Amino acid sequence: MRHNDRMKWTDFYERYDKAIADSGFSEAELLRRAGYGPDKIRNSRRREVAPTDLVSIIHIARAAGCSPYDLLEPLGVTPDLLGDPAPFEGGGEVVQDPVERALLRMWRAMNEDERSALAAVAERLADKVRRDNVA
Repeated sequence: MRHNDRMKWTDFYERYDKAIADSGFSEAELLRRAGYGPDKIRNSRRREVAPTDLVSIIHIARAAGCSPYDLLEPLGVTPDLLGDPAPFEGGGEVVQDPVERALLRMWRAMNEDERSALAAVAERLADKVRRDNVA
């Protein structure tokens, strides 16, 4: 099978739209978080500026909190093709659970004081769990 036979742009855009929806951000906000300016955001569906290069897709996937492979697989780009370990086997983790994604979005929306307060609560809960496990 030739590489072009495996390219399914409709499947790519289906996954791209799902990643946007799952991220909780608008497409414009997601592209802004991925580092793109107003021209790219305003014209994101036009072929000449669509997010169809690998680097753009990777940045957008990371901003959406999903694995780049989720978006790239319909285009024939897989961990095997790149000689990369599958997600979760490498050094980084990919957030796939909707609750984890919601927590990640919440964390990103917090200011430093709110993050510190949440970290203090989490540490107290962890201490309680450790004490309960020892008892």
